[in-house]
Amino acid sequence: MATLKLAVRGLDDLDGLVPVLHALAERHVDYSVEAKDFTPAGNALLYTLKVGLGEQWTPELRQAWVDTFRTVATVMKAHAFSG
Repeated sequence: MATLKLAVRGLDDLDGLVPVLHALAERHVDYSVEAKDFTPAGNALLYTLKVGLGEQWTPELRQAWVDTFRTVATVMKAHAFSG
């Protein structure tokens, strides 16, 4: 959760966020995470937020989280699984 908070705050400073995401990607590889694992993890995150936020979960908020997770996952996967 701390990393998600950092990611959301870092979206305004992607240059500062990228090294953090690269380090996170490296740790995920150490945990045997594969590229295919990001989609179910993102879906679980969205479901958890939807249930936790209840009526505050709006289509706009959902899209913001989809965009955020997609950005985070794209950077992490590119670093961890390229080459």
